[in-house]
Amino acid sequence: MNSNAPKTALIFLHGSGGNGAGTKSSLDCIPLKAFQYKTFREIAESKGIIYFTPTAPKRPYTPALNTRMNVWFDRSDKWQSLNISNPHEDIDGIESSIEQIMTLIHELTPEFPRIFVGGHSMGGCLSLHLLRKPLPVNVKGIFSIGSFICQASCLFTSPIDVTVKRPVLMMHGSADSGVKPSWGEHTATSLLLKGVDVEFRKYPRVEHSYEDSQLSDLLQWISLAEDSTMPPAPPSPSVLTAATDTSSSVSLDSTTLDYSIHSMTDTQESMSYRVIFPMPRDMIAMIISRPVLACGGEFILTEVPEGIQTIFTSSDPERTAYEIGMRLKNRVSSDGNSLNACPMS
Repeated sequence: MNSNAPKTALIFLHGSGGNGAGTKSSLDCIPLKAFQYKTFREIAESKGIIYFTPTAPKRPYTPALNTRMNVWFDRSDKWQSLNISNPHEDIDGIESSIEQIMTLIHELTPEFPRIFVGGHSMGGCLSLHLLRKPLPVNVKGIFSIGSFICQASCLFTSPIDVTVKRPVLMMHGSADSGVKPSWGEHTATSLLLKGVDVEFRKYPRVEHSYEDSQLSDLLQWISLAEDSTMPPAPPSPSVLTAATDTSSSVSLDSTTLDYSIHSMTDTQESMSYRVIFPMPRDMIAMIISRPVLACGGEFILTEVPEGIQTIFTSSDPERTAYEIGMRLKNRVSSDGNSLNACPMS
């Protein structure tokens, strides 16, 4: 493999009744507004990303009167009405499909030092189940779109190795009537409580599908999702000296949130950072009303003359600041409605 060859593999799993060819065809042609309407395929290739879209085996699917369909596992015929309270889980089907995906991961590993696995609906659900498996170190992240897992799932009763920092991105359309956003939020919160580095993003007016906003965020998240360690508790500001290093912004749709990162040195000579987010004064009380959960850590927000700030220690301050900013952006753009949402927001 030469130096210009792709170095990132993206495994994208279809939902129930779909297939790999259909998923690839969709990804090939969806235009991305955030990238001047270039297609997902064009942007992925420019970032050195090749995507793989395997097909689930045909098996009888109970909700479809046992019609044989491409599904990763079976569900009960009442899965939507029972939603997160559903006690039924097709363990055999899940394990069989996990084996199929693990085989693909191992086949790709010699060629790709970075692999990301995720999918839409049932495909995202299966991807989340990979968290309870020993994964190669080159599996750098897991994502889902419009997915959830029932609260009695073996995923939540099985041990998850959180010593390997492998970020999870869960995306969900706020208008999803097939899989309610609250089901996805419950899954994200349950994973967070098990120590998983999980982020939940909600997309206004998006239904049970994947659209350009989610796919644009996915590409950006893949670029940022690198090995990182959990940020320790913030050091005391009384022993810090600051100097401005960088400034940047978080943009999504019509909302832009600027921020600046300041390097700080404490008395033990370890590197810490202070990130400042300029903020309208009338929004500060709402924004700082609760901590931000990001990158596996909890970040306390305080008011400063410039807006709000948080202090942290991180091996990747740019990514940490960006992820905090994404959550703050959600609070700003929701006009405070996210105060009642998932604690990742």
